[in-house]
Amino acid sequence: MSLDDTEARPRAELDCCVDYAAQRVPAPGTGFSEEQRAALAGDASFVNCCTALIVGVGADAISYREAEPVRQVCCFGDVVAPEAELYNEKYCTPWGPPVPPALDAYDAPSEVA
Repeated sequence: MSLDDTEARPRAELDCCVDYAAQRVPAPGTGFSEEQRAALAGDASFVNCCTALIVGVGADAISYREAEPVRQVCCFGDVVAPEAELYNEKYCTPWGPPVPPALDAYDAPSEVA
């Protein structure tokens, strides 16, 4: 699977994809069976929406937090692609959302009013 050739979709389509995918994923924390996983992997619209969200988050067309409700199913469990193939995607990193670098408070001059 190569997401490199895929372009980010318009924001309205990404919002629609979040809604579509969220209606099909199990409730958080409940997990999902092999049958559910196979059904989601066989649902072309679900897979296309997950792909659009993966690319959209990477292109900053939608935020990680906005797309987070379906991240677990889109990125993990081999529904869209093998997990290891998605680890380099901003949306699918196994360690969570990207965070800005820490500020070093000791380097900044302090101002006293």
